[in-house]
Amino acid sequence: MTKRFQFAVVIGLIASALVLILPPAARGQQEEAQSEEKTFIKDAPLSWELARRLSEQALEEYLPKAAEVMKAFNSSEFDAELKWVQALERAAGAWFDVILYQKKSDNPPADQKEWSDEYNNFLLTLRNNGKLMVVRMARRAQSIEIMTRAAENAPVKLEELKKNWQEADAVLAEAKNMMYGSWSREQLKNAPALLERVKTAVNLLSAVIPSLISMRDYAMNRGAKPDFATEEQSIINLWKGLPDTISVVQKSFRQMPKDWIPIIQARRDAEVKAWEAVVKAYEPVVNKTINSSFKYYNGQVWDSLVDSAKRDQDFIFRKIVGEGNVDSFTSGQEKAEEELTKKERARLVEINSLQNPYIENKLQLALINADSDSEKKAAEAAMAKYKADKAKLDAEYKQIIEKHNQRRKKLGMPSAFSDI
Repeated sequence: MTKRFQFAVVIGLIASALVLILPPAARGQQEEAQSEEKTFIKDAPLSWELARRLSEQALEEYLPKAAEVMKAFNSSEFDAELKWVQALERAAGAWFDVILYQKKSDNPPADQKEWSDEYNNFLLTLRNNGKLMVVRMARRAQSIEIMTRAAENAPVKLEELKKNWQEADAVLAEAKNMMYGSWSREQLKNAPALLERVKTAVNLLSAVIPSLISMRDYAMNRGAKPDFATEEQSIINLWKGLPDTISVVQKSFRQMPKDWIPIIQARRDAEVKAWEAVVKAYEPVVNKTINSSFKYYNGQVWDSLVDSAKRDQDFIFRKIVGEGNVDSFTSGQEKAEEELTKKERARLVEINSLQNPYIENKLQLALINADSDSEKKAAEAAMAKYKADKAKLDAEYKQIIEKHNQRRKKLGMPSAFSDI
């Protein structure tokens, strides 16, 4: 980008700049200014003094538009950036349009180059630095909304999850006490009902644990307390010093960015407040105090707890089948069964994918749209092959499940494919 803003000369903006009401201090010169403005509208050049005055009046109208963007609680980064750039381009465009019409034949004031350069640099810096800042503020607004919602919803959600886990824990702890040793006749009689309760408990746990892990990970990924990034702090420091570090630009313009700093800091402070609310609301899952009194949990890692409960459920089932006398698998046997079941499930998923209805529909469509005998024969052959392959796959699918169920029954285990 060149030193000057590369804005198109918009005649509408010129007219807008010319009809602005002059500041009270300049009202004594209003008649003279109006006379020169009427001439200017007819494309006559402006005096240097009037060109400066009108260009600054243009900024007085358009720079506050940028302030409105800065103050808006806009959670869309794209909208914030677009509105900011538009506001600054309108301001700088209106300023630059007037400068184009200053008298080139007259000798410019001695400080004209310094005056133009400082305004150009001021507007360019404001455009680029402000764009970064409004995007970051929009990002903070998104973060505030998300964290505020999360902190508000956490207590109710955690209470419900704790209640469900507590209910599951009581059943699983009871089942754990019955897993070892031979069962009495009374225990064997009551075991099927216990198994149904264990299944319900495992289902509850299967819903609770992933939700808690998700909440824990969300809270732990919030990171450190929000603060300004290095580039944000640099811009804030720059804007703080603008009223004193430059002198040519009108003081009210230099003061504007400094006045925006409390707005920026308030947005950061609101994000910190939302972050602290999340930390407090999610403390029971981060520190794992939500289940500190549970019996079945007993220090197990959350991520493996559901699998552990399912293994206990399977063992109770096997013991019922063995009339109270089945011992636990060795770790090697259990692992081998898990690996075999995993391979069987993968093949079942693969067979399902090979029988996509879309393939059959596509072949049927080719058969309908065949224009010649050769096309029709090719389509029929493709359909026949698909149906033959499908029949083989169906038979294999059925065979895998039957063998799986028979094997598991002998082991005293329920089918792992009851969900298929």
